[in-house]
Amino acid sequence: MVLEVPGATEALASALAWLPTDEVLRAKIRTVVDGRGEQDLARWKAAFARAEGRRDEARAALVAAVRAGDGSAARPLLDSALEDQDHAALAVALAALRVAPATGHTRPTDDAVLRDARLLPSPARLKDPGEAAAILDELALVETTRARAWADGARSSALTGWIPPSGAPGDWTSILTRLDRHARALHALESTAKVAELAVERSRPVRVAIVGEFNAGKSTFINAVMGADVAPTGVLPTTATLHHLRYAPDPFARIQFYDGDVKERIVPSSELRAALAASDTSNVKRVEILMPIASLTRVEILDTPGFNAPDQRHTDAARSAFEEADAAIWLLDAGQPLKQSERRILEEAKTAKLPVQILVNKADRLKPEDLEKVMSTVVASLDETGLRSWSAPLPLSARLALQGKLGDADAFAKSGWEHVQRLLDEEIIGRSDELKERGLRRRGGRIVSELLERARERAAEERAAIEAARTRAQDLALRSAKLEREADDAAQIVAGALGPAAADWKRDLDVVVTGRDAAQAEADPVLTRYRIDRAITRLAPALARVLATVAGGADTPGATEEELGPMVRAVVRTFAASGGRSDALVPLTRSAIASLVEHLLSLAAAVPERGRAEGRVAELEAIGAALA
Repeated sequence: MVLEVPGATEALASALAWLPTDEVLRAKIRTVVDGRGEQDLARWKAAFARAEGRRDEARAALVAAVRAGDGSAARPLLDSALEDQDHAALAVALAALRVAPATGHTRPTDDAVLRDARLLPSPARLKDPGEAAAILDELALVETTRARAWADGARSSALTGWIPPSGAPGDWTSILTRLDRHARALHALESTAKVAELAVERSRPVRVAIVGEFNAGKSTFINAVMGADVAPTGVLPTTATLHHLRYAPDPFARIQFYDGDVKERIVPSSELRAALAASDTSNVKRVEILMPIASLTRVEILDTPGFNAPDQRHTDAARSAFEEADAAIWLLDAGQPLKQSERRILEEAKTAKLPVQILVNKADRLKPEDLEKVMSTVVASLDETGLRSWSAPLPLSARLALQGKLGDADAFAKSGWEHVQRLLDEEIIGRSDELKERGLRRRGGRIVSELLERARERAAEERAAIEAARTRAQDLALRSAKLEREADDAAQIVAGALGPAAADWKRDLDVVVTGRDAAQAEADPVLTRYRIDRAITRLAPALARVLATVAGGADTPGATEEELGPMVRAVVRTFAASGGRSDALVPLTRSAIASLVEHLLSLAAAVPERGRAEGRVAELEAIGAALA
């Protein structure tokens, strides 16, 4: 700076603003600045203010300078705006950097930071849900570290229009459209299908899984809920798989199988028991029971196999209900409530963030004082393990409730069903929108996790390619610098290698100029074109071959003959057109070496900090966090 080296003032001001300094060093810099008479320049006021922790003051000084026409303050203002994530200051900086002072036209630039800065959305755009998709597309292109933190924050803000943090219903049309786009881009066919399934599920009623160990009374409870004998009860083969009860105007049942020629069988509901009894129960995957029962228009039921069933596939089927359901009702046996095996499965439900309502069935088998102790034990055990019931646990007798629904008023009065029905009406069906939204977010989050795994694999491949390109760029830059230092020697070597090709070119020319006046031949435009054409034919391939050898490295190729072809032909054409002789090739090879240096430098141009796959990973991570 003291020696007035061009750019030194700007470099020192930038270093002062962004590198840690102490008071002694800042005092020394101030002495130099004062000695140069630059103490009133905006860049120095801003640099000292930022170095001393007065960031707002620094930014304000730069904004004032840029608005006053000081173009040199625009880049420091851009840096400050990015660091402080101040879009108003960023807009001022970008406006100044966009217009060239001399011409007023847009200036082309290869500055990655500047390109990224232009992609960052304004606060007004972030508040418009209709802009979210466009904003996400733009933010996916951000590649520099300087802009990435801001881009990540903006991405999360844009997503709040689709996925409200309050838990209110999200814009699932936009969310699923976005996930479908990512799934297709990643060729994730299973995820694409799951997105389509989730889109269909949005219109169904709230879905509740009835869960518990074998013989906890799940099917009887379902029959009590429906007020009819719709769920198969009492026989192991019919309760050892997942039963899905939902509404249809006509009653029928659909049986799905794991293996075999017939994957699905449809039977009248009245024939379901017989059909299941005649089937290989170990091969039954799922049973759908469709009934014209009004309550099924408000809630769908999943009747699950017992978690303690002997067949692991039945346990897996029961666990799959956690993925499908919006909530679960866990039936405990009053005689053996909250065994260790039940706690483990409840932990799984907690991990899956599935709302679980605890009900204690078969309460009619206990005396009132014993039932009270059981309920106290259940509540204490839930508190001890950190598990939570959607509402307070309730005792009931599903058996008496079903008898009551079928006409036994005394049984109904003893069943405790009145409290259960109120809970179902108010806490399950009454909060169905909330439960469905939570369910959609859980399932959407699982899809995002699957897509993230694949996206991260793509990003890892892309990072490896970028790292390889960075290594190659460094090698090419070093090679071009060495070649430029040794240009004269390289030109002599290349000229010597072109000897045979130059001799062929000379023979071609001698054929047409022999016996002609040399001056006239030199001025003849037809002969000039011939000389250029034969030079390109004879010299260009040989020169491209030699230059490719000169440009090559031990491990990193510089350029191929094909890549160098256009540049070599241009150099040879210029050489031949200007009267170059076949016995004086050094001017040609010097020009070729200079062009080769420029070519290697262009290949060594700045490699991006990250690729487009990283942008997809960042977006999917943001969507996953918003859905969690």
